Amino acid sequence: MIENNVNNSEAKKNMAKDTFLYLPAKAIEGIIGIVTISLYTRYFRPEEYGNYNIAVVTVSIVALVLLGWLFQSAYRYINSFTGEENIKAFYSTVFVGWAIISVLVVAISIAALIFAKSYFFIDTFYLILLSIFMFVTYSINQILFACLSAARVIKLNLALSILSGFFKLLITTILVKFFYQGIQSAIISIILVDTATALIIIIRLKIYKFIKPSLFSPNIMKKLARYGMPLVGVSLSLSLLNNADRYLVKIFLGSSDAGIYIANYSIASSVFSMLLLAIMRGVYPNILKTWKQDEKVKTEDLLSHAVRFFLLISVPAVVGISLLSATISKILDPLYTSGNSVIIWVSIGMFFLGLSEYNNKAWELSSKTGAIFRNSSICCVFNIVLNVLLIRHFGYKIAAVNTALAYFLYFILSFIGGRKLLKWHLPFITYARIFSSSALMGIVLYLSIKTMPTVNVAMLFVFVPLGVLVYAAALYFTGEIKDDLSHAMAEIKEFMHRK
Repeated sequence: MIENNVNNSEAKKNMAKDTFLYLPAKAIEGIIGIVTISLYTRYFRPEEYGNYNIAVVTVSIVALVLLGWLFQSAYRYINSFTGEENIKAFYSTVFVGWAIISVLVVAISIAALIFAKSYFFIDTFYLILLSIFMFVTYSINQILFACLSAARVIKLNLALSILSGFFKLLITTILVKFFYQGIQSAIISIILVDTATALIIIIRLKIYKFIKPSLFSPNIMKKLARYGMPLVGVSLSLSLLNNADRYLVKIFLGSSDAGIYIANYSIASSVFSMLLLAIMRGVYPNILKTWKQDEKVKTEDLLSHAVRFFLLISVPAVVGISLLSATISKILDPLYTSGNSVIIWVSIGMFFLGLSEYNNKAWELSSKTGAIFRNSSICCVFNIVLNVLLIRHFGYKIAAVNTALAYFLYFILSFIGGRKLLKWHLPFITYARIFSSSALMGIVLYLSIKTMPTVNVAMLFVFVPLGVLVYAAALYFTGEIKDDLSHAMAEIKEFMHRK
């Protein structure tokens, strides 16, 4: 029992350490993402930005359908293969499988595009052509980043995530300002940076040493497919749940409204996506390791600890982003700011989506992913039906409300079902401290905003730190984060002593 408690404490420390390594880096990545959205809305008209985003989303959906099973299973099983020969067989199977599918996709897509060339405007034709090549670089990066995360090469992972976002923006800016005025410049920058990123990861992990086509294993491929195929449906239905509204807004209201909707949507989703990824990357490897040791009680304890991390960060984020949505939207070109209420509803929806991910861990760990597919499909259909019925009458803003409702339904379904297998549990006092601290922060922000005669984007540099300070102080004085701070200070002292 004592040994289990020590191991559990050590696992929690690792979770905290990894999470707090990921969080600052993901925060920087999120800021770069928001700056990118801000500048893109100034480089491109709403209809151009809408078409660009639809192209990127379409590539990601196609990659999920055709290769999502490989992304998921590579991350799940990379550490399960030991011994040089087994590792070579694993990498060879994964990357040969990826290459075969990618070559077929590119060949068929280019042939179809050339055949249908007369149906496209010249700009649209080149946008689609570049998107086909973006599929290759996007898909290889999904696999490589999964390998990097599973191997816990955290610093390189974070550095590449930050730098890739920065260089995509930089290259797009150079192309737009000096060489080519068009949305294709954004796609070109993605292809170039993703190619460079893939090469760096391959060299760092020395993957080239492990890939031999002759070692391709049908048995390993079957194992990967058995685990990953059900998750393709999950990823696809969630992707459609997250993105179908963009297609429907474009279909019913046109590219311009789609551009306005997507730009505001992307602000909230980029912030929360970074938070969710940072926390999950920090906690999931430790949870997975514990589950493999067949320790359910310990796994539930770690999962509960992870949910606490999520609530600590996401609850105040929802409150702050919602109160500051009108100001945040001003980072976009004035043509886009009318959609600021979208930010509020998307933030709420992303909160419930993130919480659902922890409920789903029960099914993921036990490989019973069919339940996740069922729940996500129900919510996807629910969202699409609502949007088809309402978008034409109420405009694009209702699409954000529908997304929040769909994610709330997803949370309810995952919460009810997931707890039959694996429960996360937190004391009531934890909820009370987090939500009361967030409420206090919200009141202070609201009163601060109301006292200002005018509120512009520059005021975010006042409001955001103010909100963080009020929230952190409230958590500290309620006692919620005293132990966390003590552990953090002990880690810092130990690090300085080693130095």
